[in-house]
Amino acid sequence: MLKSKKSPLSLQLAFLVAGAKLGDQKAANALVNHCHKKFIAHGWRLTGDKDAAEDVVQQSWVEILRSLQRLNDDHLFLPWGYRIVTRMAARWIKRQQKRRLIASTLTDEQLGAEPPREDERLTLEQAITLLPAQHQAALALFYKEGMPTAEISVALDVPLGTVKSRLSHARSNLRTILERE
Repeated sequence: MLKSKKSPLSLQLAFLVAGAKLGDQKAANALVNHCHKKFIAHGWRLTGDKDAAEDVVQQSWVEILRSLQRLNDDHLFLPWGYRIVTRMAARWIKRQQKRRLIASTLTDEQLGAEPPREDERLTLEQAITLLPAQHQAALALFYKEGMPTAEISVALDVPLGTVKSRLSHARSNLRTILERE
């Protein structure tokens, strides 16, 4: 079982989860209000598309509220919710990949894409966008959300070692990208 320090936020969310489980609509609404923006940001990092992130998170909320009774530790609501958003985003990405396969016959040259200008220096945020989505998600949850690696493991539904590996590879790749600049 995952052991984590109970932050004031996790205590507050646990209180709201307990109320929502008992059918308190105000608690459920407050839970959504507290977590919605975090889930949108996570969905956006995974999908790279704001509208898709909103759709993914909307679908995730349906699943979250439907499955809330199955959450054993109310203090772990946030990583559990992130995991559901991650799974929904993965489904969305899979559907997009199927659509892109059809459109992949066009090359960048046919579409008129311009190569990046050499005189532009990348910011850290721009460099992060060059990383694979799973590395971006791990970095964001670790540095932006301040989640411990054990909770990221739950949120991304991957083993703890994979989270540590993704963080290590992401840092290394960022270093390489930024040093090239």
